[in-house]
Amino acid sequence: MIDYAIQPNSDMIKFNNYCKMKNAEFFWIDHHITAIENIGIDVLPGYQDDNYSGCFNTWLFIMEQLEEVKKAPKILKLINDFDTWNRTNSKFSWENEILPLSYYISSLGIDLNNNESRIG
Repeated sequence: MIDYAIQPNSDMIKFNNYCKMKNAEFFWIDHHITAIENIGIDVLPGYQDDNYSGCFNTWLFIMEQLEEVKKAPKILKLINDFDTWNRTNSKFSWENEILPLSYYISSLGIDLNNNESRIG
């Protein structure tokens, strides 16, 4: 599960236990500090770091598994800075690089904050 926490947070632990019963592995990658603090950093298997977005944490986790670590692509860095509201420390321009990418994605009809099911 990436960049999302089941609410209430105690249900994340229940879901992890359910996965174990079904011989499935649950792995949680997230950056939302409230969920991380409420659940606990070592309670569930996964990779949590509130310094980076969910997609960047995923990149970091995957790269740690490889022998040759590659430099993250610019688009991933832009998304990371947007998702973490990194306006002051970003090496990219908020107005000229980060927001235009966000506007472009929105123009495609993609709502990055839509949590509704698309099934059915």
